[in-house]
Amino acid sequence: MFLTNQNTLMIDSNPAFLPFFFQEPIYIANETTEGTAYQPLGNNMWRVLVLVDESDVSHLSQESKQLLEKILQAVQLSLDDICLVNIQQAPEPNRVEFELEYSYYITFGMPPEAWQFNSFSKKYVVDKDDTGKAYLWADSLIEIASDVEKKKALWISLKTLFLTE
Repeated sequence: MFLTNQNTLMIDSNPAFLPFFFQEPIYIANETTEGTAYQPLGNNMWRVLVLVDESDVSHLSQESKQLLEKILQAVQLSLDDICLVNIQQAPEPNRVEFELEYSYYITFGMPPEAWQFNSFSKKYVVDKDDTGKAYLWADSLIEIASDVEKKKALWISLKTLFLTE
């Protein structure tokens, strides 16, 4: 549900009460900010939505990009095969999921509660929802780059996600 300033429903300066009245996700947008405010990276050839949270860059820092390319190469994918969104560019994060098509969903660094996804259970555990979409929540790429155990945990999860067929 999208609400704009012209809707008949009055919203005061604190819309935190809305989840108590509606079961579906609520998006509040000003008329001037409606539409896609972010530029995804990649062509989403494999319908893989990847979310990252890095400030001061449009998509990824060079270090994170190099690591992500290695990760994708290990599962026979490339940046062209995914749709990468830096949530720093998305003022309404839940709209990203709504606007983009995906079969696989990977977040690097963001807790799922921040995005109101029920499909995540815990880090590095692949889970699927009722529609068959697969979800994976991992640490940030920068954390993974510097921790061998996190690299191992990610690799096990990625094998489960992409290489089991």
